[in-house]
Amino acid sequence: MKSAKNAKFINKYVPGVDIPEAIIDRLAKAEKPLEEGVKIAAEQVKLAQGICQGVHLMAVKREDLIPEILNQAGIEPLFTTVQD
Repeated sequence: MKSAKNAKFINKYVPGVDIPEAIIDRLAKAEKPLEEGVKIAAEQVKLAQGICQGVHLMAVKREDLIPEILNQAGIEPLFTTVQD
């Protein structure tokens, strides 16, 4: 999530999603909401490690953030890519 506004939008329009008000408030109060959203995503990945075998990350139009989310979650890449 990139901002509190984005989190509210997801809550309203994505069926089955319930982002707690505490998370929305955290994003709203953050000096850098996008960075806070990355931290929140990493925290959720860490929590998921204890209860499931994997996660599916969706970073719509910000796929470039996924390596940082995984890095902050302490997950080593399975492979690396070379970019031109």
